[in-house]
Amino acid sequence: MIFDVNGEYGYELQSVVPLVNYYHNKGIDVVVNSHKGSSFIYPNIKVNEVHSQRQSFIELKVDGESYYKRNNHSAGMWSKPIVGDKLFHEDKWLPPDFKGHYSEKYKMEFDKPLLIISNKMQNEWNLGPINYYDINTLQSIFNLCSDKFTIIYNRPNIHDIINDETLQMSFGDKELCEENGIITIQNMMEEYDMSYNEIQMALYSNSDYFLSTQGGNSVLAAYFGGKNIVYAIRGYEVKWGAYNTWFHKLSNQKVYHSLDYDNVLDTIKKEFINE
Repeated sequence: MIFDVNGEYGYELQSVVPLVNYYHNKGIDVVVNSHKGSSFIYPNIKVNEVHSQRQSFIELKVDGESYYKRNNHSAGMWSKPIVGDKLFHEDKWLPPDFKGHYSEKYKMEFDKPLLIISNKMQNEWNLGPINYYDINTLQSIFNLCSDKFTIIYNRPNIHDIINDETLQMSFGDKELCEENGIITIQNMMEEYDMSYNEIQMALYSNSDYFLSTQGGNSVLAAYFGGKNIVYAIRGYEVKWGAYNTWFHKLSNQKVYHSLDYDNVLDTIKKEFINE
């Protein structure tokens, strides 16, 4: 079976990756034509990295037949009812075990447990930045967590990823990390001589604590078990209650959805610091 996919990272992770894995798990020979750097989200599967840019939403063809059409896919995928433990494309949905696979491959040791903060800063739906941890909240998180955790701050630079049509923006977060002695994912890329996508898999598979935001970064984190606090105030995930209905099905993760910064900090204290 040949899967041709072009679309946003989060959509690919939540709908295409489990679909491909479903057929692969049945012993079917599958090939994926996807984006540059995407091989890491299809373990043990042949991937042709043919796309140099992601388009909005998602478009998927399987053996030339359309499974997901770009313009009508996004809302439908969120509202589709769950059938048993499956969803999205009927019952053909089996998330791969990223944590089990990559924790065997990448052995990393740190003095304290890893806490990975995945953030973004971009123009969302032409309304400006919406779902992101601002500077004051980041500083509060650093103050709360630095004693207990080794913090890795993950926000990609423009050249680290294959972006969709939404451009990354700057807001002083990297400078804040430097002032507070916080390790960035770019620091880790340099130290371990890994690409952005590879270092993500290495680090995430060695962590049980995640802070993420609406979008693809929260979907990736949800593949790695442990606990994940997601800050999201707008998006299809919020509209259709995704964080409370199916995010945990990606890896049996405990997912905590926060609609405001104060709740994020309170949940950190309760679930991360005083667990």
